Amino acid sequence: MDIIRLAGCAVVACMLVLVVQQYRPDMAAAVSIAAGVVLFAAVLGCISPLITELTRISQSVGTDSSLITPVLKAFGVCLVAQLASDVCRDGGQAALASRIELAGKVAIVLLTLPLLQRVLDLSVNIINGV
Repeated sequence: MDIIRLAGCAVVACMLVLVVQQYRPDMAAAVSIAAGVVLFAAVLGCISPLITELTRISQSVGTDSSLITPVLKAFGVCLVAQLASDVCRDGGQAALASRIELAGKVAIVLLTLPLLQRVLDLSVNIINGV
């Protein structure tokens, strides 16, 4: 991922939104959302190497994919919730943005419950000397 290119695009998009806002305030939010979606898509394009590397690491230490899958799903929930929250905040809906963030956090906790269960099972086994 070329963070410099992404940051540059974000700055250009920000300036574009500011210019559009002066002449067509009704279109500024649409331009901002479009720029956000394009940048989000660029980031999503870079996730494949991350998934490949996490899978490789998981296999190299001898764990199964059931440990990596919830982490990847939680990462996806983070991305989507953050994007939706930012769009709502840009639209002046801070309360709605906060609710989306809360929903994302709850979803992440629910996704990671199987990991918590495995950690607790492992802890009990270690304590019992198994």
